[in-house]
Amino acid sequence: MDLKNKFDYDLSNFIQNKNKDKNKKVLDIACGNGDHSIFLAKEGWEVSSVDVKEQSFKKYKNIHYFKIDLENCQQSFLMKPPFDVSYDLIIIFKYLNMPLLKKLPNYLKNNGIMICETFMEGNQKFGRPKNTDFLLKKNELKKLSSNNLKLIMFKQGEKINSGKTSMMQKAVFKKSRNHN
Repeated sequence: MDLKNKFDYDLSNFIQNKNKDKNKKVLDIACGNGDHSIFLAKEGWEVSSVDVKEQSFKKYKNIHYFKIDLENCQQSFLMKPPFDVSYDLIIIFKYLNMPLLKKLPNYLKNNGIMICETFMEGNQKFGRPKNTDFLLKKNELKKLSSNNLKLIMFKQGEKINSGKTSMMQKAVFKKSRNHN
């Protein structure tokens, strides 16, 4: 799969620029079947993938899988691998855990990028998830922006992917020591 088809324009540019670097690290939260992890591993990234389901990435030497229940015992796993190093990129797609999401910038390197894309209110009319506990409120991801986490891209609304419509919210953040 081609880079421009896998990720949107902003993210693909970041990945292409980082592909020149050595030892680039990505943390893929709630990796699911591992599509993003595998793609980035093939691009030369050192990938740490986290999910509650058992996965096998044995044929990819640069994917390190961690079976972690992100919903429970958050304090116990945040001090252990893969949460004991800093990353150039953190990605989280189609998963919502606001307490964890607020802590993830702590694991970004300076100038690192965090991309979050998940379902938002209004998705009920298109399918799962329908429970509002698992749906972002309008503009909710914008609230993660802070003195050292700059919002560099934000989109929300209907998104069509493989013929399926969903209500999605996406934000891209860049970590820096300070921004104004």
